[in-house]
Amino acid sequence: MLVRQRSEEKKYIVPTWRGNDKLPESEKIVVEVNTLDCADFEYLNEARLTRSPSVIHAMSIQIFAKYVTGIRNLLLEGGLPITNGKDWITRVAEGVMPLEMASLQGEILAELVVISSVTKAEEKN
Repeated sequence: MLVRQRSEEKKYIVPTWRGNDKLPESEKIVVEVNTLDCADFEYLNEARLTRSPSVIHAMSIQIFAKYVTGIRNLLLEGGLPITNGKDWITRVAEGVMPLEMASLQGEILAELVVISSVTKAEEKN
């Protein structure tokens, strides 16, 4: 799989998690990301191939903190906002991130890989 040349152009993900994509625009969780660079893309693929949960978890934390540059409309109980990947990882470390958020993190990471990949049409050019 080829990796798109890293761009500073922001990309946006609107997760489908819990019907988020069907909410009014002003309420949707929107995630701003940078595309993965080649080294991190390959490292993430290698981590996934190991099938080691601890390796995958460690890599996911690094990727999330580095490439998720903004999150809009994500509040934890009590109104605590999560505004970027570093906030997310901090909340996980503090133990205040609900377990069901793991599926949202997985969706965001999967979409980040797709955004960072070169499509078959682009590959032909």
